[in-house]
Amino acid sequence: MIQAMWTGNTGLNADQYWLSVISDNIANVNTIGYKYERASFEDMITSSLTTFSNNVPKNMEIGGGAIVANTQKIFTQGNFSQTNVPTDLALEGQGFFMVADNNGTIYYTRNGQFRLNADGDLVNTLGLKLQGWTLDDNGNMVGAIGSINIPYSQPPKTTTKISVDSPSNLDSRSNIITATFNPADSTTFNYVNTMTVYDSLGNPHKAQFYFVRTGGNQWRVFGLLDDEPIQFTVPGDTNTYDALLLEFNGTGQISSIKGYGKDMNCLDNCHGTTLNEDSGDAGEYQLPYYPVIPGSVLISNYNGTTVNWIDDGNGNIIDLITNNSIGTIDYNTGKITINQSAGTSSSENIQVAYRTKVYESGDTGEYTLVNTPILPGSVSISQYNGTTVNWIDDGAGNIIDLKNNNQIVGSINYTTGKITINQSAGTSSSENIQVAYKIYFTTISTNTIQPDQISILPISANNPNSVGLNTGANPIQFSLNLQNLRQLASDFLFTGNQDGYSKGDLLSVFISEDGVIKGSYSNGTTKNIARLATAVFKDTEMLVRKGTFLYLPNQQTPTPIVAPGGVLNKIRSGMLEMSNVDISREFINLIVAQRAYQANARVITTSDQVLQEAMNIKR
Repeated sequence: MIQAMWTGNTGLNADQYWLSVISDNIANVNTIGYKYERASFEDMITSSLTTFSNNVPKNMEIGGGAIVANTQKIFTQGNFSQTNVPTDLALEGQGFFMVADNNGTIYYTRNGQFRLNADGDLVNTLGLKLQGWTLDDNGNMVGAIGSINIPYSQPPKTTTKISVDSPSNLDSRSNIITATFNPADSTTFNYVNTMTVYDSLGNPHKAQFYFVRTGGNQWRVFGLLDDEPIQFTVPGDTNTYDALLLEFNGTGQISSIKGYGKDMNCLDNCHGTTLNEDSGDAGEYQLPYYPVIPGSVLISNYNGTTVNWIDDGNGNIIDLITNNSIGTIDYNTGKITINQSAGTSSSENIQVAYRTKVYESGDTGEYTLVNTPILPGSVSISQYNGTTVNWIDDGAGNIIDLKNNNQIVGSINYTTGKITINQSAGTSSSENIQVAYKIYFTTISTNTIQPDQISILPISANNPNSVGLNTGANPIQFSLNLQNLRQLASDFLFTGNQDGYSKGDLLSVFISEDGVIKGSYSNGTTKNIARLATAVFKDTEMLVRKGTFLYLPNQQTPTPIVAPGGVLNKIRSGMLEMSNVDISREFINLIVAQRAYQANARVITTSDQVLQEAMNIKR
């Protein structure tokens, strides 16, 4: 009977543990991510005897009761509760979120209650930081797993790429235009598209691309940046051009891109040279024969007299003081003619400043350079009195003949720009010489401008048409992808995107099913920031509960499989996984445990009564 009492006692102890497990489950019915546990019972044997009857063995086993061998965690999926908080996360499927403390210890949890702290870290209610990978601008994971940080502000980004997306079209029904391009005259172009690009400080700049149909399948593209002309260069060619020449094939696709217009070369280190609109191309000359941008010329001196003349963009030279027309300009040839009332009909002795960006240009004409600092070694003379020559300045003030053993044929004053040709080479005059020179500028006021440059890469299967642009102190380097531009008999359409932006503040956070975290900013951009990590264990029973909904592996726990969210599971943003405790099941278990406890108690009382009867026998 005493053995029976002890056996009943083991039942009481086991049922007591079971009641503790049940009560723990019920208590955590509202704990986010909690996984219920169940008690595993094992029987106990106190004695085992083997007897023989008629040479047949018979086993006699006497049980010693039961014990709770262990508790088992049941990692079934819990129901989802929608919260609409984007940083509330639920795991659909296997695995755990990974969080780390300040010492770098990694914990595992199914509780997805996260928030942004003051530093932009995604943390849970304990302040542990959610782990994942940082993403680059292309959405690729970079570096090792670390704490996820979402910047509250986004620094400005220089425009690096403009892409023409499909559908984009140049109307093949457009009129062919032969007039000189003038951005102020809408009859000189067929279509214009305006975009905003950004420099390194986040300042916006207006970029405009003008399309002029010049032939059946041929278009010219002119560009303006903040109303200043953009110059184009072709790889492998040091020249710069006023425009691009696009050619389309019979199916309306681009077949080639070339530079178009008078070639112009920038001075060495021109991107660091301050060009001043007040410092002019001074000289007695006819302007370059390549097309001049209408409205770009100022005349500050005429025959030694200070004047304030401009071209009005319509071919007239206007005196800003009297508002009268005093001359004309031919934009195609660059020829300036001054009326007799203002002086002789000549282009001599005028000081001209371009309002456009200035590069090394083939300024050809019959003139003497005056009052312009000339860069030594920058002047070449290709024609003298109708004869082709090959004369250059040697950088020491001499004009030398490259075809005649570098014989000195004249001199140049770099300060005044005066060229004098020796009598042996002709009359001591600057007339009837054709000069090409690099224009040298100095900074003389704060009214400065910076050169813009665009370069075009050739078409290939792996290299789209590209354009790169610089804007002075805050350079903008961008590629212009024209591959999707078509020429079809439909309306003009230009679908363009650029990747620059100004400074922005964080507005909201989005987390996708694959764990990609994106931030939406006030500058209109959405940025890939990070991708959270999840860990999957082959044997979750080896995990140790640490309380506060956290788990740690023990020494026997296999190394977890760590993968980005969405690979082995799905991430549900704006939801939380509730406890998987079934309250009705626990109530049933509670009743069963209660009855089992009562039954084991009855075993003890019954055994006691039997012992009492045995004690009464001696009476």
